[in-house]
Amino acid sequence: MKRAPAQAASTPALRLWQLVWLAAAVFVISAGYGALLPQWQGWLAVLNPGVTVVAISRHIGFLSGTYTAGVLVGAPLWGVLADRIGLGRVLIVGLVGYVASLLVMLIPQFETLWGIYALRASTGFFVAAVVPVVSALVARHTPEFQRARRFAWLGAMSLLGFLFGPALNIVARWAGPWVGGGTTSAALTAQAVIVLSAIFGAVMMLGLARALPERIVVPVAGPKEEPSVKTGLTALLWLSGAVTFVLSAFELGIVLQGELHIGTSPRELAMLFGECALAMLAVNALLFFTALLGKVPARRGCLARQARYHDG
Repeated sequence: MKRAPAQAASTPALRLWQLVWLAAAVFVISAGYGALLPQWQGWLAVLNPGVTVVAISRHIGFLSGTYTAGVLVGAPLWGVLADRIGLGRVLIVGLVGYVASLLVMLIPQFETLWGIYALRASTGFFVAAVVPVVSALVARHTPEFQRARRFAWLGAMSLLGFLFGPALNIVARWAGPWVGGGTTSAALTAQAVIVLSAIFGAVMMLGLARALPERIVVPVAGPKEEPSVKTGLTALLWLSGAVTFVLSAFELGIVLQGELHIGTSPRELAMLFGECALAMLAVNALLFFTALLGKVPARRGCLARQARYHDG
């Protein structure tokens, strides 16, 4: 007789529509980041007339670093808070803060270089309460034999969001002249991207507020980790950091090279980002939606446990 692994009574499994909302939140965050990154070039030039290309490139790098620093500082703090009040509540707070930090960028008093720095840091801080918390919720409320596949879906949604960024830029360029009375500019396009990102974030916030009822967001005390688990986690953290470093350097390199080569438009930069996302999405699909990983020796232990669950 076959049976699935038991799910603890205090950690009910996610329903499909709840999982869809969680994946959509990751998609929206990734789309907002990917859509705004190509717009910094023109917007910073408008905010700082006469500034050199080298200075703009430097600020783009610093702004990206500021955003990442906000994520780095926020992630452990939100994790501690989530242990006390629940992952779901932290997720909703993160989305509220994400939307608010975007909309504040539209206030003229904050449309200064240092104001944008502060707001990008705050946006990264609140994003740290969304993307990592979504992964934690999926891990906590998913049976072990389904976790790898669901994490693959989350990764795919993040890449799809990054791929959707160029489409968001196209919509923003269309909406910019309509809002600006027939005129268009880099600043109007960037502001339109911000508005669209905030709208999508607000939709995710309202949807998740209904999709995650109280019974699925309460804190759950987990078992004490064994030393071997902590060692493996440390190795994964280093690996994740290295991969993120390389990916961030690649993304910034595209933008900065676009700055240094005259004639490279935000549309062309967005297309480069889309091509990069397609390549990563193809690798993601190859690994997780085929039998390839089943042939890797490192996965044999997980596959054996899954077989024991099903065979009873």
